Amino acid sequence: MRLPLALTFCALVIPLAQCTPVEIEDSLSVENQHAPYPKLAPLDGLLAAANQIEVSEATATNLQNRAAALHARARRLRQENGQ
Repeated sequence: MRLPLALTFCALVIPLAQCTPVEIEDSLSVENQHAPYPKLAPLDGLLAAANQIEVSEATATNLQNRAAALHARARRLRQENGQ
């Protein structure tokens, strides 16, 4: 029962969202509207730098500690908001 309703909703909403005008040019300054495209960075150098990153036991520990701190912060924020 929910699937046909969801499909109908998507069939109606998606075309409407595509018809929404987006005025990007109005949000840019005149200088930026007529500025040349930025130069692209070569991908080889970026990929080489990304492949040199090593994940160690310390990295995993740091990520676990950071995740625990974020969970604790989220818990505090929920308590402050009465949730």
